[in-house]
Amino acid sequence: MSKPTISEEKLEFASSDITDAESGQSNKVETSAAKKTNGWAWKEKPPFNWFNYWMNIVYLYIKYIVQEALEGTFTFTGVKTFTETGTSPKSIILDNGDLTVEGELVVEENINSGGSFDSEGNINSNSLYTQNDITIHSQKDKFYDTGVIDDMEFERKNVITTYAIDEIIAYCGDGIIIFTKNSDNKLYKKSITDVDNETALTTYAIYDFAYCGDGIIIFTKSSDNKLYKKSITDVDNETNITTFTASKPRYIGDGLIVYIKASDSKVYRKSITDVDNVTNITTYTVGGYLLYVGNISSGVSRYILFAKQSDSKLYIKDALVLDTETLLFDGVVDALACYIGNGKFIFKTSSIWYIKSIWQIDSVDTGDKIGSIDAWGNTIPEYVGNGYIVYEGYPGFGFIALKSIKDFS
Repeated sequence: MSKPTISEEKLEFASSDITDAESGQSNKVETSAAKKTNGWAWKEKPPFNWFNYWMNIVYLYIKYIVQEALEGTFTFTGVKTFTETGTSPKSIILDNGDLTVEGELVVEENINSGGSFDSEGNINSNSLYTQNDITIHSQKDKFYDTGVIDDMEFERKNVITTYAIDEIIAYCGDGIIIFTKNSDNKLYKKSITDVDNETALTTYAIYDFAYCGDGIIIFTKSSDNKLYKKSITDVDNETNITTFTASKPRYIGDGLIVYIKASDSKVYRKSITDVDNVTNITTYTVGGYLLYVGNISSGVSRYILFAKQSDSKLYIKDALVLDTETLLFDGVVDALACYIGNGKFIFKTSSIWYIKSIWQIDSVDTGDKIGSIDAWGNTIPEYVGNGYIVYEGYPGFGFIALKSIKDFS
Protein backbone atom coordinates (compact mmCIF):
# COMPACT_ATOMS: atom_id res chain seq x y z
CA MET A 1 0.00 0.00 0.00
CA SER A 2 1.48 3.35 -1.02
CA LYS A 3 1.20 6.64 0.79
CA PRO A 4 -1.88 8.70 -0.26
CA THR A 5 -1.03 11.56 -2.60
CA ILE A 6 -3.25 13.96 -0.64
CA SER A 7 -1.33 16.06 1.88
CA GLU A 8 -1.76 15.28 5.57
CA GLU A 9 -2.45 19.00 6.04
CA LYS A 10 -5.87 18.36 4.46
CA LEU A 11 -6.74 16.55 7.70
CA GLU A 12 -6.02 19.59 9.86
CA PHE A 13 -8.79 20.18 12.42
CA ALA A 14 -9.17 22.52 15.42
CA SER A 15 -5.48 23.51 15.47
CA SER A 16 -6.06 26.79 17.33
CA ASP A 17 -6.90 27.02 21.03
CA ILE A 18 -9.83 29.43 21.38
CA THR A 19 -12.70 30.11 23.77
CA ASP A 20 -16.23 29.95 22.41
CA ALA A 21 -17.78 33.41 22.73
CA GLU A 22 -21.30 32.17 23.46
CA SER A 23 -20.64 29.26 25.86
CA GLY A 24 -17.39 30.48 27.36
CA GLN A 25 -15.92 26.99 26.92
CA SER A 26 -12.62 25.96 25.34
CA ASN A 27 -12.94 24.70 21.77
CA LYS A 28 -11.08 21.48 22.76
CA VAL A 29 -11.80 19.46 25.88
CA GLU A 30 -10.52 15.93 26.55
CA THR A 31 -13.23 13.31 26.41
CA SER A 32 -14.40 11.88 29.75
CA ALA A 33 -13.10 8.51 30.95
CA ALA A 34 -16.56 6.96 30.56
CA LYS A 35 -16.82 8.03 26.93
CA LYS A 36 -13.29 6.76 26.22
CA THR A 37 -14.46 3.36 27.46
CA ASN A 38 -18.07 3.16 26.24
CA GLY A 39 -18.35 5.68 23.41
CA TRP A 40 -21.55 7.59 22.45
CA ALA A 41 -25.01 6.32 23.42
CA TRP A 42 -27.91 5.85 20.98
CA LYS A 43 -28.94 9.23 19.50
CA GLU A 44 -26.46 11.06 21.75
CA LYS A 45 -24.95 14.23 20.31
CA PRO A 46 -21.35 14.69 21.53
CA PRO A 47 -20.30 18.06 22.96
CA PHE A 48 -18.59 20.16 20.32
CA ASN A 49 -15.32 20.52 22.26
CA TRP A 50 -15.05 16.75 22.88
CA PHE A 51 -15.43 16.12 19.15
CA ASN A 52 -12.92 18.87 18.30
CA TYR A 53 -10.39 17.40 20.76
CA TRP A 54 -10.64 13.92 19.21
CA MET A 55 -10.35 15.19 15.60
CA ASN A 56 -7.36 17.35 16.51
CA ILE A 57 -5.55 14.39 18.12
CA VAL A 58 -6.13 12.30 14.98
CA TYR A 59 -4.69 15.08 12.83
CA LEU A 60 -1.61 15.57 15.08
CA TYR A 61 -0.78 11.84 15.06
CA ILE A 62 -1.16 11.55 11.28
CA LYS A 63 1.06 14.61 10.84
CA TYR A 64 3.69 13.12 13.17
CA ILE A 65 3.71 9.74 11.44
CA VAL A 66 4.10 11.28 7.99
CA GLN A 67 6.53 14.12 8.73
CA GLU A 68 8.64 12.50 11.45
CA ALA A 69 8.45 8.70 11.21
CA LEU A 70 8.07 8.34 7.44
CA GLU A 71 9.80 11.40 6.00
CA GLY A 72 11.91 12.88 8.78
CA THR A 73 14.23 11.88 11.62
CA PHE A 74 12.77 9.23 13.90
CA THR A 75 14.50 8.21 17.15
CA PHE A 76 13.87 4.86 18.86
CA THR A 77 14.26 5.30 22.64
CA GLY A 78 13.80 1.65 23.61
CA VAL A 79 14.21 -1.83 22.15
CA LYS A 80 12.41 -2.18 18.83
CA THR A 81 12.25 -5.53 17.05
CA PHE A 82 11.41 -5.67 13.34
CA THR A 83 10.38 -9.16 12.24
CA GLU A 84 9.47 -10.57 8.88
CA THR A 85 5.81 -11.62 8.69
CA GLY A 86 5.36 -12.12 4.96
CA THR A 87 7.06 -14.26 2.36
CA SER A 88 9.29 -11.48 0.99
CA PRO A 89 12.18 -9.94 2.98
CA LYS A 90 11.51 -6.82 5.01
CA SER A 91 14.18 -4.11 5.36
CA ILE A 92 14.74 -0.74 7.00
CA ILE A 93 15.65 1.56 4.12
CA LEU A 94 16.88 5.11 4.74
CA ASP A 95 17.22 6.96 1.46
CA ASN A 96 20.06 9.43 2.09
CA GLY A 97 18.98 9.93 5.69
CA ASP A 98 20.39 9.11 9.12
CA LEU A 99 19.23 6.52 11.66
CA THR A 100 19.85 7.14 15.38
CA VAL A 101 19.24 4.32 17.86
CA GLU A 102 19.34 5.14 21.58
CA GLY A 103 18.36 1.65 22.70
CA GLU A 104 18.93 -1.70 20.99
CA LEU A 105 17.97 -2.23 17.37
CA VAL A 106 17.12 -5.80 16.32
CA VAL A 107 16.36 -6.44 12.64
CA GLU A 108 15.93 -9.95 11.31
CA GLU A 109 16.74 -8.89 7.76
CA ASN A 110 18.71 -5.93 6.35
CA ILE A 111 19.41 -2.34 7.37
CA ASN A 112 20.01 -0.12 4.35
CA SER A 113 21.05 3.48 4.94
CA GLY A 114 21.92 6.08 2.32
CA GLY A 115 23.31 8.27 5.10
CA SER A 116 25.20 7.46 8.28
CA PHE A 117 24.42 4.95 11.02
CA ASP A 118 24.72 6.24 14.59
CA SER A 119 24.04 3.89 17.52
CA GLU A 120 24.35 4.27 21.29
CA GLY A 121 23.41 0.62 21.84
CA ASN A 122 23.84 -2.79 20.25
CA ILE A 123 23.13 -3.56 16.60
CA ASN A 124 21.99 -7.02 15.59
CA SER A 125 21.24 -7.57 11.92
CA ASN A 126 21.81 -9.96 9.04
CA SER A 127 23.60 -7.18 7.18
CA LEU A 128 24.19 -3.46 7.40
CA TYR A 129 24.74 -1.30 4.32
CA THR A 130 25.70 2.35 4.68
CA GLN A 131 27.30 4.87 2.36
CA ASN A 132 28.88 6.88 5.16
CA ASP A 133 30.06 6.28 8.75
CA ILE A 134 29.04 3.70 11.33
CA THR A 135 29.39 5.00 14.88
CA ILE A 136 29.22 2.95 18.09
CA HIS A 137 29.44 5.36 21.03
CA SER A 138 30.39 3.13 23.96
CA GLN A 139 33.44 0.86 24.10
CA LYS A 140 31.13 -1.82 25.50
CA ASP A 141 28.76 -1.60 22.53
CA LYS A 142 29.63 -4.09 19.81
CA PHE A 143 28.53 -4.89 16.29
CA TYR A 144 27.20 -8.42 15.88
CA ASP A 145 27.19 -9.49 12.26
CA THR A 146 26.32 -12.71 10.46
CA GLY A 147 26.30 -11.34 6.95
CA VAL A 148 27.88 -8.64 4.80
CA ILE A 149 28.90 -5.20 6.07
CA ASP A 150 29.47 -2.62 3.38
CA ASP A 151 31.79 -0.35 5.37
CA MET A 152 35.53 -0.90 5.84
CA GLU A 153 35.54 0.23 9.47
CA PHE A 154 33.39 -2.76 10.41
CA GLU A 155 34.44 -5.27 7.76
CA ARG A 156 34.08 -8.67 9.43
CA LYS A 157 36.41 -10.69 7.23
CA ASN A 158 38.66 -9.27 4.57
CA VAL A 159 40.69 -12.32 3.50
CA ILE A 160 44.33 -11.66 2.54
CA THR A 161 45.55 -15.26 2.00
CA THR A 162 43.88 -18.17 0.25
CA TYR A 163 46.19 -20.69 1.95
CA ALA A 164 46.49 -21.80 5.57
CA ILE A 165 49.08 -20.35 7.96
CA ASP A 166 50.49 -21.47 11.30
CA GLU A 167 49.69 -20.00 14.67
CA ILE A 168 51.89 -16.88 14.76
CA ILE A 169 51.85 -13.66 12.70
CA ALA A 170 54.20 -10.69 13.24
CA TYR A 171 53.72 -7.14 11.98
CA CYS A 172 56.80 -5.41 10.53
CA GLY A 173 55.33 -1.97 9.90
CA ASP A 174 54.45 -0.29 6.60
CA GLY A 175 51.62 -2.79 6.04
CA ILE A 176 53.93 -5.84 5.96
CA ILE A 177 53.36 -9.05 7.93
CA ILE A 178 55.50 -12.18 8.28
CA PHE A 179 54.15 -15.70 8.91
CA THR A 180 54.77 -19.37 8.26
CA LYS A 181 52.67 -21.43 5.88
CA ASN A 182 51.02 -24.60 7.10
CA SER A 183 52.19 -26.40 3.97
CA ASP A 184 55.95 -26.06 4.55
CA ASN A 185 56.51 -24.12 7.84
CA LYS A 186 58.82 -21.72 6.01
CA LEU A 187 58.83 -17.99 6.68
CA TYR A 188 57.10 -15.57 4.28
CA LYS A 189 56.25 -11.90 4.10
CA LYS A 190 53.38 -10.10 2.36
CA SER A 191 51.33 -6.92 2.30
CA ILE A 192 48.04 -6.66 4.22
CA THR A 193 46.51 -4.70 1.34
CA ASP A 194 46.22 -7.52 -1.20
CA VAL A 195 45.53 -11.25 -1.42
CA ASP A 196 48.51 -13.68 -1.46
CA ASN A 197 51.58 -12.35 -3.41
CA GLU A 198 53.87 -13.56 -0.62
CA THR A 199 57.68 -13.61 -0.71
CA ALA A 200 59.72 -16.44 0.86
CA LEU A 201 62.25 -15.42 3.53
CA THR A 202 63.66 -18.86 4.39
CA THR A 203 64.27 -22.12 2.55
CA TYR A 204 63.96 -24.05 5.84
CA ALA A 205 61.21 -24.55 8.41
CA ILE A 206 60.90 -22.38 11.52
CA TYR A 207 58.36 -22.42 14.33
CA ASP A 208 58.62 -19.17 16.31
CA PHE A 209 59.64 -15.62 15.44
CA ALA A 210 59.33 -11.91 16.32
CA TYR A 211 60.07 -8.60 14.63
CA CYS A 212 62.86 -6.46 16.10
CA GLY A 213 62.53 -3.32 14.02
CA ASP A 214 64.84 -1.97 11.32
CA GLY A 215 63.98 -4.92 9.08
CA ILE A 216 65.42 -7.53 11.47
CA ILE A 217 63.59 -10.63 12.72
CA ILE A 218 64.54 -13.28 15.27
CA PHE A 219 63.30 -16.84 15.02
CA THR A 220 63.78 -20.44 16.08
CA LYS A 221 64.85 -22.98 13.47
CA SER A 222 62.87 -26.22 13.48
CA SER A 223 66.07 -28.21 12.78
CA ASP A 224 67.88 -27.29 16.01
CA ASN A 225 65.48 -25.08 18.09
CA LYS A 226 68.17 -22.39 18.49
CA LEU A 227 67.65 -18.64 18.04
CA TYR A 228 68.71 -16.83 14.86
CA LYS A 229 68.34 -13.37 13.40
CA LYS A 230 68.03 -12.25 9.77
CA SER A 231 66.82 -9.47 7.52
CA ILE A 232 63.35 -9.44 5.92
CA THR A 233 64.88 -8.11 2.70
CA ASP A 234 66.54 -11.35 1.56
CA VAL A 235 66.28 -15.13 1.74
CA ASP A 236 68.19 -17.01 4.48
CA ASN A 237 71.58 -15.40 5.43
CA GLU A 238 70.74 -15.94 9.09
CA THR A 239 73.05 -15.41 12.08
CA ASN A 240 72.99 -17.76 15.08
CA ILE A 241 72.61 -15.94 18.44
CA THR A 242 72.28 -18.87 20.90
CA THR A 243 74.06 -22.20 21.32
CA PHE A 244 71.14 -23.49 23.39
CA THR A 245 67.48 -24.17 22.53
CA ALA A 246 64.86 -21.52 23.24
CA SER A 247 61.34 -20.42 22.33
CA LYS A 248 58.99 -17.42 22.33
CA PRO A 249 61.54 -14.69 21.52
CA ARG A 250 60.15 -11.18 22.04
CA TYR A 251 61.92 -7.92 21.22
CA ILE A 252 61.92 -5.33 24.04
CA GLY A 253 63.86 -2.53 22.40
CA ASP A 254 67.47 -1.31 22.42
CA GLY A 255 68.69 -4.49 20.74
CA LEU A 256 67.40 -6.74 23.54
CA ILE A 257 65.14 -9.78 23.48
CA VAL A 258 63.48 -11.96 26.10
CA TYR A 259 62.74 -15.64 25.55
CA ILE A 260 62.01 -18.91 27.35
CA LYS A 261 65.00 -21.23 27.71
CA ALA A 262 64.07 -24.82 26.88
CA SER A 263 66.34 -26.36 29.51
CA ASP A 264 64.55 -24.83 32.50
CA SER A 265 61.41 -22.97 31.13
CA LYS A 266 62.56 -19.73 32.78
CA VAL A 267 62.70 -16.30 31.14
CA TYR A 268 66.04 -14.81 30.06
CA ARG A 269 67.22 -11.59 28.41
CA LYS A 270 70.01 -11.11 25.89
CA SER A 271 71.30 -8.91 23.08
CA ILE A 272 70.65 -9.75 19.44
CA THR A 273 74.17 -8.64 18.50
CA ASP A 274 76.15 -11.49 20.06
CA VAL A 275 75.95 -15.20 20.90
CA ASP A 276 74.65 -16.24 24.34
CA ASN A 277 75.68 -13.77 27.16
CA VAL A 278 72.31 -14.25 28.81
CA THR A 279 70.72 -12.79 31.94
CA ASN A 280 68.13 -14.73 33.94
CA ILE A 281 65.04 -12.61 34.81
CA THR A 282 62.74 -15.18 36.49
CA THR A 283 63.55 -17.78 39.14
CA TYR A 284 60.27 -19.58 38.37
CA THR A 285 59.04 -21.37 35.26
CA VAL A 286 56.61 -19.73 32.86
CA GLY A 287 54.06 -20.99 30.36
CA GLY A 288 54.34 -20.90 26.60
CA TYR A 289 53.63 -17.19 26.00
CA LEU A 290 55.48 -13.89 26.44
CA LEU A 291 54.26 -10.42 25.44
CA TYR A 292 56.16 -7.13 25.54
CA VAL A 293 54.02 -4.09 26.40
CA GLY A 294 56.66 -1.34 26.46
CA ASN A 295 58.01 1.17 28.93
CA ILE A 296 54.94 2.01 31.04
CA SER A 297 56.68 3.97 33.80
CA SER A 298 59.42 6.53 34.19
CA GLY A 299 62.99 5.42 33.60
CA VAL A 300 64.16 2.63 31.30
CA SER A 301 61.82 -0.18 32.37
CA ARG A 302 60.73 -2.80 29.81
CA TYR A 303 57.53 -4.55 30.88
CA ILE A 304 56.49 -8.04 29.77
CA LEU A 305 53.40 -10.18 30.37
CA PHE A 306 53.51 -13.92 30.98
CA ALA A 307 51.74 -16.80 32.73
CA LYS A 308 53.44 -18.81 35.44
CA GLN A 309 53.49 -22.57 34.99
CA SER A 310 52.53 -23.01 38.65
CA ASP A 311 49.11 -21.34 38.36
CA SER A 312 48.58 -20.29 34.67
CA LYS A 313 47.64 -16.79 35.89
CA LEU A 314 48.70 -13.58 34.15
CA TYR A 315 51.58 -11.50 35.56
CA ILE A 316 53.44 -8.34 34.56
CA LYS A 317 57.08 -7.54 35.35
CA ASP A 318 60.04 -5.42 34.33
CA ALA A 319 62.27 -7.41 31.97
CA LEU A 320 65.34 -5.51 33.19
CA VAL A 321 65.16 -6.88 36.76
CA LEU A 322 64.90 -10.30 38.37
CA ASP A 323 61.37 -11.41 39.39
CA THR A 324 59.33 -8.60 41.14
CA GLU A 325 56.23 -9.64 39.20
CA THR A 326 52.68 -8.34 39.82
CA LEU A 327 49.50 -10.39 39.38
CA LEU A 328 47.41 -8.88 36.56
CA PHE A 329 44.65 -11.46 36.00
CA ASP A 330 43.56 -14.04 38.56
CA GLY A 331 42.33 -16.56 36.01
CA VAL A 332 43.72 -19.14 33.62
CA VAL A 333 45.41 -17.60 30.57
CA ASP A 334 45.02 -19.58 27.33
CA ALA A 335 47.20 -17.31 25.18
CA LEU A 336 48.76 -13.85 24.90
CA ALA A 337 48.34 -12.16 21.54
CA CYS A 338 49.52 -8.61 20.95
CA TYR A 339 49.90 -5.15 22.43
CA ILE A 340 47.62 -2.58 20.76
CA GLY A 341 48.84 0.60 22.45
CA ASN A 342 47.51 2.88 25.20
CA GLY A 343 48.17 0.23 27.83
CA LYS A 344 45.87 -2.34 26.18
CA PHE A 345 46.56 -5.83 24.90
CA ILE A 346 44.69 -8.85 23.55
CA PHE A 347 44.67 -12.17 25.40
CA LYS A 348 42.56 -15.31 25.61
CA THR A 349 40.87 -16.89 28.61
CA SER A 350 38.11 -19.55 28.64
CA SER A 351 38.43 -19.74 24.82
CA ILE A 352 37.41 -16.06 24.42
CA TRP A 353 39.70 -13.28 23.16
CA TYR A 354 39.51 -10.04 25.17
CA ILE A 355 40.99 -6.56 25.05
CA LYS A 356 42.40 -5.81 28.52
CA SER A 357 44.24 -2.92 30.13
CA ILE A 358 47.53 -3.38 31.97
CA TRP A 359 46.16 -0.91 34.54
CA GLN A 360 43.04 -3.00 35.20
CA ILE A 361 43.99 -5.61 37.79
CA ASP A 362 42.26 -9.00 37.74
CA SER A 363 38.88 -8.60 36.01
CA VAL A 364 37.81 -8.55 32.39
CA ASP A 365 34.57 -7.06 31.11
CA THR A 366 32.29 -9.05 28.83
CA GLY A 367 31.96 -5.85 26.80
CA ASP A 368 35.65 -6.18 25.94
CA LYS A 369 35.19 -9.49 24.10
CA ILE A 370 36.44 -9.33 20.52
CA GLY A 371 36.35 -12.96 19.39
CA SER A 372 35.94 -16.61 20.27
CA ILE A 373 38.09 -19.61 19.38
CA ASP A 374 35.16 -20.96 17.35
CA ALA A 375 35.06 -17.76 15.30
CA TRP A 376 38.82 -17.26 15.03
CA GLY A 377 40.43 -20.69 15.03
CA ASN A 378 43.86 -21.16 16.65
CA THR A 379 45.87 -18.36 15.06
CA ILE A 380 47.22 -15.75 17.50
CA PRO A 381 45.92 -12.34 16.32
CA GLU A 382 48.48 -9.62 15.55
CA TYR A 383 47.86 -5.86 15.70
CA VAL A 384 48.68 -3.98 12.48
CA GLY A 385 47.69 -0.45 13.52
CA ASN A 386 44.72 1.84 12.94
CA GLY A 387 42.42 -0.41 14.96
CA TYR A 388 42.95 -3.54 12.83
CA ILE A 389 44.25 -7.03 13.50
CA VAL A 390 45.14 -9.95 11.27
CA TYR A 391 43.90 -13.38 12.38
CA GLU A 392 42.51 -16.70 11.15
CA GLY A 393 39.38 -15.42 9.48
CA TYR A 394 37.94 -18.79 8.49
CA PRO A 395 38.53 -21.43 11.20
CA GLY A 396 39.49 -24.80 9.77
CA PHE A 397 40.93 -23.21 6.62
CA GLY A 398 43.63 -21.10 8.28
CA PHE A 399 43.31 -18.14 5.88
CA ILE A 400 44.64 -14.81 7.14
CA ALA A 401 41.94 -12.14 7.42
CA LEU A 402 41.96 -8.46 8.33
CA LYS A 403 39.34 -7.09 10.75
CA SER A 404 38.58 -4.23 13.12
CA ILE A 405 39.08 -4.68 16.87
CA LYS A 406 35.85 -2.71 17.38
CA ASP A 407 33.49 -5.60 16.74
CA PHE A 408 32.94 -9.10 18.11
CA SER A 409 32.64 -11.66 15.33
